Amino acid sequence: MNDFDPNNFSHQYFRRLDEKMDRMLESQSDLKSRMSNVEEHLGFIMTSIGGLNKRMDRFEERMGRMERRLDLHDNAVAETQSSFEGPKR
Repeated sequence: MNDFDPNNFSHQYFRRLDEKMDRMLESQSDLKSRMSNVEEHLGFIMTSIGGLNKRMDRFEERMGRMERRLDLHDNAVAETQSSFEGPKR
């Protein structure tokens, strides 16, 4: 007779399928954890960029105050620069 047992075949097939599903669930859990870490680090980076932008704004304000104190503006800088170039040949 035939040695093929359909019940045993189905049982083995579903056992392998179950093992594959378990591995997929473990991988999915690992990916979720890694994605959470990436999101957390991205949040820190965004916070750092916000702090750097704030510092740059303060530098801009300070530079503006220095320019006003020294009476520097675009036309004054161009005039001063031309006076230091000396006579043209």
